[in-house]
Amino acid sequence: MTENDFEDSDDESPPGSAVISGLEVEAVDGTTTTYFWWVSEEPNRLPVPVQTYKALVVSRIREEHILWVGNFEALNSPSSALKFSPGVVPFTANVVSDGQGGQVIDAWRGIPMTGYQYPAYYVKRGYWDRLSQVLDFMSESQEVYREQNVNKTTGPFAPGFGWEYWDAGEYVPEGINQWTWNAVDPNSQWEGYYCRPWESVCHAWYLLASGQYPGAAPSNIRSLTERAGLVSMRFAQWLSKLYSTRRSFQPPSDFPEFTDPEVNYHTPHFAAFALRASIYCNLAGGNPAVTLRLIKASYDYLVSQYIDSGSMKGSFAASQPTFKANGIEYREFFGFWEAEIIEAIALLKQSKNLFNYPKCVYFIKT
Repeated sequence: MTENDFEDSDDESPPGSAVISGLEVEAVDGTTTTYFWWVSEEPNRLPVPVQTYKALVVSRIREEHILWVGNFEALNSPSSALKFSPGVVPFTANVVSDGQGGQVIDAWRGIPMTGYQYPAYYVKRGYWDRLSQVLDFMSESQEVYREQNVNKTTGPFAPGFGWEYWDAGEYVPEGINQWTWNAVDPNSQWEGYYCRPWESVCHAWYLLASGQYPGAAPSNIRSLTERAGLVSMRFAQWLSKLYSTRRSFQPPSDFPEFTDPEVNYHTPHFAAFALRASIYCNLAGGNPAVTLRLIKASYDYLVSQYIDSGSMKGSFAASQPTFKANGIEYREFFGFWEAEIIEAIALLKQSKNLFNYPKCVYFIKT
């Protein structure tokens, strides 16, 4: 290094080599402007639309203190927009106290999972852009599932999506904007993550097709309706084929990454969602033969699981494992299963006189 016009001369020449390990600024009274000049190789040109940003941080505390600076986000940056966002929501929301007895969202965390999307909500609120993003998300997840399935099965969803966010690296170490079974919940094969979003997109389809949304129809109402119907009936047709092929209406319980869904245990929870989804599909104008076959299969399965006496009377736990407590035998069951089943049966009762019937339908014989 050699002296130059910008150096504060102190009769001591700077070192001619070595590495600058740090810079220290000594505060003085009043206002001081300090310049740091760094000379190195010409930087690489940033590809469009990547940009650099400058920000000013001011601390007006006079006493000695430590100022932590971090987690800045450039608002409305074209390079920081997350794919499918803001319609698709991440896995969880962290909340903090608002100081008034309530809570506010502090941060969204975790990669989004298909099983945590609820497109019907956006129809009810008239959030059309967000609905469109979720429909794109769910349709792409079905296509990804088909591409990596050994039998090219179409219908189920790829469960997780590692978008371009700082906490996605542990789930998609090979790159960003990739689908994965390595989701925030490691039990990504669970049937609930597949029947829940299917039921919701079917509900969204029904609401769109029947005009049950606030305000005037959006300009892309036809596109939204068709896309919701496509996602809904892909899953419905796959499930109908599964039941027909197996000659059984016991629902699938596990969705492996590369092979077809498996039936490893009884899950009336799935049947409840399938019943509601099939009803919505039928009322929305879906293939009546397929939808009625699924309605009957789901209802018949729930009936087969109903217990009408004993300690588990009123539940749908006939095929669940047993255990004893205080000398009484019970069956393992979940309260949220019961709630979903009751809602499904109630919807069936409300809608049965509105069904679209085909000229002929083949019901599954077991």
